[in-house]
Amino acid sequence: MDDLTGEPATLGDLNQLEHRMDQKLDSMEQRIDQKMDSMEQRIIDKMTKHLRDMQTELLRSFSDYSKSNDMRLRKIEIDAENLNDATTRRLAALEMQMHEVRGRILLDPPQPTSAVS
Repeated sequence: MDDLTGEPATLGDLNQLEHRMDQKLDSMEQRIDQKMDSMEQRIIDKMTKHLRDMQTELLRSFSDYSKSNDMRLRKIEIDAENLNDATTRRLAALEMQMHEVRGRILLDPPQPTSAVS
């Protein structure tokens, strides 16, 4: 049936045509599968790279936030220590003053006041 003589196609001609078409379809299917596999692999590679980049950016951001937060916490701790130290010193000064006042009272007790009638 390769020539166009106008003769009717035989069953053998049709079977050969069907066989050739099946081969071509199989070949096309294999090429499409290969291209799809190749495209899938490229997409996976690109997505993997983008995911790694996003992960890196997230880790950097969390690291920066963590450093900033650590500095704030250290400042709060230092401020609390300074406040405790200042309170302790003020309390110690008050205790000294109270001790001095007690000492003066015991050395020179106040005279009882007489009731004026």
